[in-house]
Amino acid sequence: MDIKDVRKLSTSQQKKLSKEELLRLITADPEETPLNISNDLIVMESRIIEKITQEIRNLVTLKFEELKADILDITKSQSFLADKYDVLYTENTALKATVVILEKKIGANMTAIDTIDQNERNNALLFSGIPSRVSENVNEIILNIASEMGIGMKLEDISQSFRLRSTASSKVSPILVKFNKRSLRNQLYAARKKSPTADKLGYSSTNTIYINESLTDYRRKLFAKCLTKKRTTTTNICGPRMVKFTSGKMKQQK
Repeated sequence: MDIKDVRKLSTSQQKKLSKEELLRLITADPEETPLNISNDLIVMESRIIEKITQEIRNLVTLKFEELKADILDITKSQSFLADKYDVLYTENTALKATVVILEKKIGANMTAIDTIDQNERNNALLFSGIPSRVSENVNEIILNIASEMGIGMKLEDISQSFRLRSTASSKVSPILVKFNKRSLRNQLYAARKKSPTADKLGYSSTNTIYINESLTDYRRKLFAKCLTKKRTTTTNICGPRMVKFTSGKMKQQK
């Protein structure tokens, strides 16, 4: 069937044609389309186009609404994440400030503990370089050292004395002596350069006996670092040419 055959059909017969068939016949050959085609066909064609247009519009509108909803969800998610970030940033800043405060408090407490520990050591001296003997009398050794240095000292001047454990098997363990009088302790420390060698006390060794202050672990390490820098650098990083501890306090001498 072509467009000429459609002209021969009655209006009721034309209405029975499918939409697809009508569109095919109308668009097949425009020149063959009769000028007096039924108004119903024109109306039908218009309705078909309008319906297709509406369906396209509805589809676009639906997709647009879905896209709009997706964008809204993304916006809400971004806003939520931004709020969370602000909260976390604020909490992190507060935690950092707290850590700084706690570090300062810990530092102050450690300094206070070190000061207390050192104050308890200020009545003590360390004697190193003295060979160890079985069943030795440490108090007698210290009294003999004082005698060799020309300092009068009695047994009752010693509060406590004992050998410390050596950190290395090759080293002789030092002797820690606590005095009842700080004045006597200071007198021995001031005359430390007069300390005798071990053979003067009846030992076969000629070790030099060194008398040093009893320092806390922190102050001992600090003193060691200063001495190391002094020996290995031409510019003294510790400032003075000479660094020493007196009563647990580091002093600088030019």
